[in-house]
Amino acid sequence: MDHQQILIRAIRESGLTAREIAEGTSVNESSLSRFMNGKQDLKAGDYFAVLNFLPEVAKNPAKSRLSMDSPVSLKMLVLQASNAEKAEVMVTLAHVFLEDRNNGDSVELMPAV
Repeated sequence: MDHQQILIRAIRESGLTAREIAEGTSVNESSLSRFMNGKQDLKAGDYFAVLNFLPEVAKNPAKSRLSMDSPVSLKMLVLQASNAEKAEVMVTLAHVFLEDRNNGDSVELMPAV
């Protein structure tokens, strides 16, 4: 499955119309319709604007399919995350470290790379 098929599938699974996606992103509705019909590809920025606009239930499987052939590191996932997602990661890590500290476990941090 190539990148175009992955996004088309995700759009269809989202239940959103081309108009709704166009209104929520900067992508032209006619360009999106041509993309959906296999008549043209989207610019990379438009592709990811559409992908990121989709609901989580459609977006996450598509992102997974896009990275199936290459290993994904936690560091890369965090770097590609939205600011809201990064904040969630930070809060989760803080809770993990506090829980470990409260359990008497020592927490040693590695220097940033």
